Amino acid sequence: MKLIVISPSGSIEKEHQLVTQLFEHGLETLHLRKPRMRTSEMRDYLEALPPHFHDRIVLHSHHRLSASFPVRGIHLTRVHRKRRFTTWLRLRWLRMRRPNVTVSTSYNKLANLYEDEKQYDYVFLSPIFDSLTGKFHSGYSEHSLRVAMQKNDVRVVARGGVNADCLERVNDLNFYGMALHSALWKAEDPLKEFVKVLERCRELGIKLE
Repeated sequence: MKLIVISPSGSIEKEHQLVTQLFEHGLETLHLRKPRMRTSEMRDYLEALPPHFHDRIVLHSHHRLSASFPVRGIHLTRVHRKRRFTTWLRLRWLRMRRPNVTVSTSYNKLANLYEDEKQYDYVFLSPIFDSLTGKFHSGYSEHSLRVAMQKNDVRVVARGGVNADCLERVNDLNFYGMALHSALWKAEDPLKEFVKVLERCRELGIKLE
């Protein structure tokens, strides 16, 4: 299973230190989502992290920085997808320079999976769980999710309300991966929460990419 952490959208205290610690404890993929950051600020953010961890980062914005930093990939938002021609040019330019870069996107409807045609290396599907109750979010059910995972070749990452407690269900439904966000950054100790997820994976015999 692929384990992804999505960065906090704003800034938090000692964020660079925390992110570095997550990498040191085994995090393989960080989605850097900072919608209010300017390009120069994003560049500063990347430069503040150890260079040997840059290849574990996926950029949600300022994709041109992928030419200056050896990041793992880029993530296309709904806005990017609407700008079809501009995005197509950007992807063509990027893949000429970085042929192995990954490209991902986000969906919030099961129907999107049937229309995907494997355009992306993987996609986020959200919100899967209600963060308060832990139950499936409105619009999803165990049956509909299971069928979607079986009938599609798209690699789907569960996002929304995902934490250590629902890890077994995510794995049982054959999701390609899970994305941690609020469960981590709203915790008193984000690193401790991440380690808790790793330990739960080991208990369940889930191998992480």
